[in-house]
Amino acid sequence: MEIYDSDYFLHFNYEELKIKYNKYNFKELILPKLNLEIDFQLNTLEDFELLMVKFAEHFPYNNIDVLKKNGITNDLDYIVETMIVKEVGNICLNHNILFGMLLQEYGLKVQLVKAIDGGENLVYPNIGLHYTNVMVFNNKKYLIDACFTFLSCYFPIEIGNEIGQSPKLTNNPKIYRIIPSSAIDATATADNVFIYQEKTGALNDFVNVYSFNLNPISLGQFKYSANYFVEFSSVLTGLVFFLKFDEGYYYYTNGVLKISYENGTEEIINVNNNTQLLRTIKKYFKIINIDLKSITKN
Repeated sequence: MEIYDSDYFLHFNYEELKIKYNKYNFKELILPKLNLEIDFQLNTLEDFELLMVKFAEHFPYNNIDVLKKNGITNDLDYIVETMIVKEVGNICLNHNILFGMLLQEYGLKVQLVKAIDGGENLVYPNIGLHYTNVMVFNNKKYLIDACFTFLSCYFPIEIGNEIGQSPKLTNNPKIYRIIPSSAIDATATADNVFIYQEKTGALNDFVNVYSFNLNPISLGQFKYSANYFVEFSSVLTGLVFFLKFDEGYYYYTNGVLKISYENGTEEIINVNNNTQLLRTIKKYFKIINIDLKSITKN
């Protein structure tokens, strides 16, 4: 995907997207699929947590479009088609744009943000491709991530709370926090940079997951991510699927389905051919209509 200098001056904005796609009512499109009433309210952080859990248990993550060389897109018609109409799912960017549009309808200020590429703050190299949202609720800013696959915490994390927080609706024992980079590096000079951290218990140290800033996302960044994601998925990961369920999550990559439970146990199922893969996708990820011929070898 060719990138032009002018692409870096065109920025993503939820308010502009809402005006452009005002034909959609996202409460009506999404909430019934999550078994929530249309008048479901977001009055407390626990309400957000419930919405995030249900969203992650209904909409599967996958990189099918990336492997078909379609890259990534912020075209809302296409996101609605794949996520809502066909219920095939998509990558983290599309999950979070859809979730951001839903939050917009609740009158919340929402901003799309991206992990910063490179550096020592990435727990995995490809996390530099991750897109998520920051919202303002009760005069505080929260990172609210609708799709971070097996790294998801499923609740809003207050930015600047150095103590850390844990989810209430899942049995996830980890503690999460987001702090300014200057809080752990006195020499930090970058403005507006925050570090997402997690730790497994009160006695352990926080571990960096990724850093991000609150700068607007440009079309140039979208295109760069698309090009890199296509290359990364084609060479290293192949097909990837993820879906949360009430006791853990399903995760497929490189011919292996992992069923991971909140109690720490796992099941491993080897997937040896396309027929078995199609059955796996239908059974565990709830995707029925899918064509794998152009993106698998066997």
